Amino acid sequence: MRYLMGRFVRCTSWLIVCLLIAVPEQSTAGVRRAKRLFRHAERQYQTGHYQQALQLYLKAYREKPLAGFHFNIGQCYRNLGEYQRAIEHFRRYLRDSPRPRHQALAQELIAECEAALDEAEAARVEALKLRQQADPSWATAEDPSQTVAANSRSGFSPVFFWTGVGMTSALLLAATITGALTVKYGDDFNDPATPYQDLRELKDTGEALRLAANTTLVVGLLAAAATTVLYFFTDFGQPEESIEVSALPLARGGVVGTVGGQF
Repeated sequence: MRYLMGRFVRCTSWLIVCLLIAVPEQSTAGVRRAKRLFRHAERQYQTGHYQQALQLYLKAYREKPLAGFHFNIGQCYRNLGEYQRAIEHFRRYLRDSPRPRHQALAQELIAECEAALDEAEAARVEALKLRQQADPSWATAEDPSQTVAANSRSGFSPVFFWTGVGMTSALLLAATITGALTVKYGDDFNDPATPYQDLRELKDTGEALRLAANTTLVVGLLAAAATTVLYFFTDFGQPEESIEVSALPLARGGVVGTVGGQF
């Protein structure tokens, strides 16, 4: 017994040592890959290949989630003209960095991106106004003055129709089940082998089931008729709400500068 306990303790000790060695090695390998990707991304950024640099920065961030990468990623998005995403990453850099080295520059770039967004929105609105002046019959859902008309519904929401379909199906199913039970109880009632003392209970239960089946069937048919009418007044062309899925990194970490940054 003592021998087995000794072997168990030795095996457990070796396992713990192996785990303690493997975890730092995996972490070190991730840092090496992140540094390699970072250097490659810096070269792409300096030569103006911002899309390639962005992808490399994102890969480096996944290897080593340092908060400073948000600054690099934000710079790529800014140079690509995607100002909203750039703002998000600059703000994450300021939020997640314990001591942001480029705090003033990040705040300046946020203001610059916000100004660019405001300028683009003003140009869009002005272009819409000019288009309407040139062609008064033209309207678009992007035009704020046409939003109400463009978004007005021509019928009921599809949710009401599908709710009616569900209710109708449930009622008809219930009517079918209760009808089948009514037939079963009727067969048992008419069976000569059924004991006399059970006939009264079978009769009462069968009549109750028949009433329930008839009532459910009538209500189900009315629901089916109402759902059919509702079909012709339902606007199935209403756009569904879109869900934008972002793959942007969210973790916290250290600091990586855009120019001459170090891990």
